Amino acid sequence: MKEGTRPTGLDPIPAGASLKDPIAEYTHDEGEQAIIGGYVYRGSTLPDVAGTYFFADVAGTIKSFQSGGSAPPVLTSRTEELFPWRCRGHQLVR
Repeated sequence: MKEGTRPTGLDPIPAGASLKDPIAEYTHDEGEQAIIGGYVYRGSTLPDVAGTYFFADVAGTIKSFQSGGSAPPVLTSRTEELFPWRCRGHQLVR
């Protein structure tokens, strides 16, 4: 069917199918593999990120974007901001 907005060529899209493209997508150019989940922050403690969608990739990166406009959203990397020890080659040991 499709990966993001791109047809994979693996299965034909059924005639009459109505597929909805994602709000945002990215390539695998920076090592990303697959989005595994996300959350829209709707709290009041951090007003600068209210309405921001945060999501993680199976490769360990975290990104975000704000949605609502007609233009494609700009993705912001949040990995170093949220997990600075991981970005400097350190491991968190429990």
